[in-house]
Amino acid sequence: MRVCLLAVLLGMAVTACFGQASQVTQEVKWGMVEGVVVDADGKPLPGATVTSYTDARGATRDVTQYQANGNGEFSLHLPEGKVWLSAHKNSEGYPYAFFAFYLTPGQEFPTIQVKPGETTKGVVVRVGVKAAHLNYEVVDEDGKGGGSAFAG
Repeated sequence: MRVCLLAVLLGMAVTACFGQASQVTQEVKWGMVEGVVVDADGKPLPGATVTSYTDARGATRDVTQYQANGNGEFSLHLPEGKVWLSAHKNSEGYPYAFFAFYLTPGQEFPTIQVKPGETTKGVVVRVGVKAAHLNYEVVDEDGKGGGSAFAG
């Protein structure tokens, strides 16, 4: 009798666990976001990297980077939900700003609500002013150069 009761209870627990798991798993729905990356003067920034940050659960992309085309334009296929966008182009003096603890003047990080099956057009991601950087030369105590360096 005890073995039978234990088997029934165990069966119910397994059924409940698997039933719960199937209810939690949801199909991820996708939408599109189209726009352009611009510099501080409002000119398109060709080849900039656009980064999307999303908290959509079940999506394979929580943080993804995309390359803008030669006109600074981008088209992103993103999961449904709230998405935050940023852009950078290190070679042009616009660094990746996710870890910065300050905003560069003019910088804009738009937040978009991605809707399934819809395209949000005309999004502008502004990188702001160029970042300052240092050029320096490292020398030893005898004044012999060890090469130059760049710090962004």
